[in-house]
Formats: sequence, C-alpha cells, structure tokens
Amino acid sequence: MLIICLALFIVMLFFAFLPGWIEIKRKKDDKSMHINNNYVKDPEYFAKSFKKLLLKRVKDLRAIEDGQELELSKGEIINCPPQNIEPASGSYKHITLFKQAVSIMPHSQFLKEMVCLKQVQVGQGTLLRAGLCKEGCYLANQVQVIRWLDAKKIVAGENCDLGISATAKEMLLLGKGCHFTRLYAPIIKVGVDGVETVQATDLSFPKPAYNAFWDDSKDIEEGKLYEVNIVKRHGDLVVKPGAIVTGSIKGYGKITIANQATVLGNVFGRKDVIIEAGARVWGDVFSNGMVEMWPDSSIGQIGKCKSLVTRDGIKLHQNSRIYGYVSTDGEGIVL
Repeated sequence: MLIICLALFIVMLFFAFLPGWIEIKRKKDDKSMHINNNYVKDPEYFAKSFKKLLLKRVKDLRAIEDGQELELSKGEIINCPPQNIEPASGSYKHITLFKQAVSIMPHSQFLKEMVCLKQVQVGQGTLLRAGLCKEGCYLANQVQVIRWLDAKKIVAGENCDLGISATAKEMLLLGKGCHFTRLYAPIIKVGVDGVETVQATDLSFPKPAYNAFWDDSKDIEEGKLYEVNIVKRHGDLVVKPGAIVTGSIKGYGKITIANQATVLGNVFGRKDVIIEAGARVWGDVFSNGMVEMWPDSSIGQIGKCKSLVTRDGIKLHQNSRIYGYVSTDGEGIVL
C-alpha cells in the first residue's frame, strides 16, 4: 500500500512540474508570426457600401437632370445643382451630385455625401462629411473630412483632416500637417506630386534554410548582409546604416532601421519603430507603439500592396512613401 501511495505521489509531482519543464526545453518564439489573410479589412468598404446603396435607387447617375432633387429611401434626397455657374459658398444639406468638373468655393459645407463624376477641387476650409469622386480630388488647405473620401487620385493640401478613411485607386499625396486614421492607395506619398520611377524589384538572395539571428548583445552591423529568416530581439534593436536583412524582424523593444538600411521581410514591434532617412522595408510593418518614417524612407514596393499598422500613432516626414494600406488606433500626422 505504501508503495502504491508513493508511486501516486511521484506521478502527481511529475505532472505538476511537466508544463514548466516542457516550456524550458522547447524552442522559444522561433517562428515567424502567422497572419490569417482571410480576415483582411476592405480599405474601400465605405465607398463600396455607399455606391451599392445609391445604385439600388439610381441606376445611372448621369441621367439625373441639373437642378433635380431625387428622393431616396429613409427620406434621403439627391440634389444635382445647376453647373452653369460655380457653386457658391454655402451649406449643402442633402447628398450632392456634380456631373461635371467642379470647383467648390472656400468654406463650403457638405452636411451629407458629395458625389462627383468628374474632377473636383475643394476650396480652403471646406467641411465635407464624405466624398466619392470618379476622377481626381484636389483638397486645398485646411479641408476637413468627417467620415471618408474615395477618388481615383487624392491630393491633400496642408493641415487637412482626412477623417476615418481616405482611399485612392492610383495615388494619394499628403501635404504638411495632414491628419489621418486610415489610408489606402497603390502609392501613398508625402510632399510634392511626381511620377514614381522606382519599380518593383526582387533582389536575388538564395532563401536560406530556417535560420534565426537572436543575440541580445549585438545590433545588425553597418553595411553587412544577414541572410536569415528572422531577426529577434528582447530589448531594443538597431539595424545599422546600409545593412541588409533578407528576412523579417521581431522585436520586443524599440526597433530602429537606420539610414539606407533595407529589410526585405516584415517588421513586428512591441514598441516604437523608427525608419530613418532612405531606409526601406519591403514587407509589412506592425507595431504596438508608434511608427515614424523619416524623409525618403519607404514601406513596400510599387505593385505590391503592403501594410503599415500601429496602435499609438504614425508620423510621416517629407517624401516618405507607403505602397498600400495604412491604419492606426492613435493619431496619424504629416510633419
């Protein structure tokens, strides 16, 4: 009997320490973070939903006559003002449709959605609840978007507020002092309009067998090539100037991608991520802290949609570029 009790005691003791023993023996955090792409948000959700509701009632917006008011469901009205003269500064209380290219006078107010079938220029200080433009949308300084804006191309002047979401099918250009929460375009650029000349490139590095670089005492040295799948760091990490990392980076402290350094994979940060002047990240950037992009830095490549997602905010400097999707739970601002 004593032997049986002793055996049971040893078994119970073994099971008590088994989880801890397994945790010590197994490899820690040695795999890249898995991202389930089946649950990706549609960046153009607002625009697509509005168009779907609009086209249920109006099959062809061009058929609406100038000066006509058309009642939709739930008391909503589409107003198509005459365009033989420039729209006067004032308040537009209904959904407003412009069928021709239009210039909105400064300090106008659109209390409902604005729909433009051609190019639109929005005057300084205009308040816009939401906007849908089939061609270019050019915002003067200090335009405030309350909800969302969707166009073929968006150019935002200085100190504009782009609301909850701004999406463009070709390019989105941001002026100094712009505020944003979510952005999407094949090319998102801060500063002067211009033609992108840098094309998508694939550096031909042989893909190594699984290889992790994890050394809490060393940074990624200047000008060196690191052919690894993942670089991991418990503390702060600096990828020094000119270094190239062929894989991804996962850091639990502050991550700094220094001047002219390149990361071909993704960057996952528990804290702030700083991408210095001329540095490039070809993959996605996710951070529980803040992300700051210095002048001439970039995330992604032309023709390859990538994401910049943060919790605590985003700071973009002049001529920084993102190719794809931007989202923050904090404040996004152009410096």
